[in-house]
Amino acid sequence: MLCGSLRNRVRNWLRDYVRLQSVVVILIYAQIGCAMVGSLGALYNGVLLINLAIALFALVAIESNSQSLGRTYAVLLFCAILLDISWLILFSSEIWNISSEMYKALYIFSVKLTMAMEIAGFVVRLSSSLLWFQIYRLGASIVDTSLPVDRIQIHKIASSILLV
Repeated sequence: MLCGSLRNRVRNWLRDYVRLQSVVVILIYAQIGCAMVGSLGALYNGVLLINLAIALFALVAIESNSQSLGRTYAVLLFCAILLDISWLILFSSEIWNISSEMYKALYIFSVKLTMAMEIAGFVVRLSSSLLWFQIYRLGASIVDTSLPVDRIQIHKIASSILLV
């Protein structure tokens, strides 16, 4: 019984466009924080600066309510996730096995902090992308029904949102 109640609450929460958008904004701020802290590292911080720029672009897209900026952010988010995966494949073993004989402790700490912030940012971006899919699905159902709108027009709007 408790699981059924929890399931209904989660379903209702996932159907609330405004709540989802507020959670996505919080996740974007978390991405910005991870990128800013991680970019303070001594090496390997270029990808974090790219992710910072993408997250700031996301805030602009949300605040302007522009559909074209939202679609552009969706493409950038997909590219950022691919970039994160590539970065983690290329550099994680090198950073994890950094020699303490060659480098000082502060240098090793800064590089490992960069990797930790990259991993945290990747997890946040991945979860954010799942919420964005749900927002795009819900966006098709948020149509003002008080105005007479042709069914074909509604279908075109829904398919253009889902084809991001």
